[in-house]
Amino acid sequence: MPVEKRQSKSARYRASLAENIEKNGFVVMPCTWCATQNLTCRMLPKVKRCSACVQRGRSCDGSGVPISQLDRIMQEQRRIEREERDTEESLEATQRKLEEEQRALTEHLSRLRRLRQQKKFLVDRGADMVARGLSTLDDLEEAERQEALAATGAPSSEGVPNSFVDPSSGFDWSLGNPLAGVDPSAGFPLDCFNVPEFLFVFRLGALVESCVLRRWFQKRDVENVGP
Repeated sequence: MPVEKRQSKSARYRASLAENIEKNGFVVMPCTWCATQNLTCRMLPKVKRCSACVQRGRSCDGSGVPISQLDRIMQEQRRIEREERDTEESLEATQRKLEEEQRALTEHLSRLRRLRQQKKFLVDRGADMVARGLSTLDDLEEAERQEALAATGAPSSEGVPNSFVDPSSGFDWSLGNPLAGVDPSAGFPLDCFNVPEFLFVFRLGALVESCVLRRWFQKRDVENVGP
């Protein structure tokens, strides 16, 4: 019969420790040996080697990070990514809103500038209309004053030469028409007066009679309009 080779004490200890790690350990990110052998890599807290590496008596390059913890890390990462996407969408929406508000602000500024220009135009036009209205009012007041003077019978110099109306001309208005007493049928001799002087006096008498008649009609109109 073949003789069984007894395991050394250290071999039995490694086997017992590896079995304990395999039963009570947690799955971690596989070390190089477990990854190449397609084994489940298990480790215990504060133990730096997995069960397979302990069984082999070799060093282990496992990270010791449990798969469950890795799952939590992945879940946290996915949560952060979702929040990141939500934040980006919110930022884009805020940016679009700011752009719309900027456009609205620009439109309002343009409208305000346009309204101020229209206001200035209307103010200037109103001032011009007021100035022209005052000028027209002055003309109306002057016309009313002339009508009032005419209604009260005040003499008017319209249509009469200045040389006839001017008191310094030496003409005596109390004389009336100088030809009023001349009888043409009396055979008044023409050689007793100068013909040009006669014509001048005749024209002067016609103007005087015209002024007298105008004043008489104005006075009659005032009496008819009166109470």
